[in-house]
Amino acid sequence: MILVLPLLPSMSPTINLFSRTADDAAPDTTPVNGSPIAGTAITNRTAHYQFDLTGIAAGDYIVVSASPLGTWSIRITATQILISETFSDLEQTNITISPLSFNITPSAVSGRNRLTFYNDGAHPITITRTDGQNFDGTSMTFVIERSDGSDLVRVTGLTSLTNSVAVTIPATTYNAGPDKKWSLRKASNDQVLLHGPAIMEYVAIED
Repeated sequence: MILVLPLLPSMSPTINLFSRTADDAAPDTTPVNGSPIAGTAITNRTAHYQFDLTGIAAGDYIVVSASPLGTWSIRITATQILISETFSDLEQTNITISPLSFNITPSAVSGRNRLTFYNDGAHPITITRTDGQNFDGTSMTFVIERSDGSDLVRVTGLTSLTNSVAVTIPATTYNAGPDKKWSLRKASNDQVLLHGPAIMEYVAIED
């Protein structure tokens, strides 16, 4: 199976996998993969690399990347790879919402399918379907709406790769209105694939 990670562009990343232990803060110190696994930059998907995990047994692992440094928690099953910042988040990935199950990284899921985002700074998220369905190759549009139904954010031309879609939420002026909603829809017919409430949190910015 292939693991996709968002990393800085123009790098030569490698990863090691360490088995999860009873103490998540202290994983095994010997990587299960032997030698480091090199990443390959994904064409037409800026700042994303794929890593071939063929031969890695199903289970929970700490992934540590080098060049650049990074750490993730992953769960490998017979059919997919789930990824998040912590194992506590992964315990909730096989949730059922209306209409589908999904996972968003990094740390954007709070209270099931709620998406938290921030003002005045673009930031990427990755949305991964975990219900066993496949939407690779589907052209999609990501939208965050204000409470009055007008678009606060609209990102078009999205396509899933390995059942995940990368979305960069653009820099957005703080909008304090409540009851925002987000959705991921098929571009061809507006069919809702995923959706939920969206919370915009204000964070300090440099003057």
